[in-house]
Amino acid sequence: GDAGVAQTALLRGNMGLLAALALLLVALAWVGWVRNPSLALLRLAAVMGQLSYGVYLFHNAAPLLLRRLGVALTGMPFAWLCLACTLAAAAVLHALIEAPCRRWGRRLSQPHLAQAWEPERLSA
Repeated sequence: GDAGVAQTALLRGNMGLLAALALLLVALAWVGWVRNPSLALLRLAAVMGQLSYGVYLFHNAAPLLLRRLGVALTGMPFAWLCLACTLAAAAVLHALIEAPCRRWGRRLSQPHLAQAWEPERLSA
């Protein structure tokens, strides 16, 4: 929460800078700065991509829920707990809802995709 950010010298007043640095890293990766990423980096990027929507949904709810449950931690321990809870909730969302819905949507669209790409349709 905000109290944890205010208590941490690295984060206090630097959230905009940290966000800009994160954007810079994404931009550099986008233009090919990371030419030969390791397999571990590729796996991490894939997992973070799968969890990104859940992280977006739950990142504000985790601190509120933890406070409501009576968690008395503050500062960085609380921030790490919020991060862990957010990632866990995002993983559950992905495994139980997102991935099955994506598979169902792909199965549902297969017949239509096959028809749309028939060669005789393309030449007509």
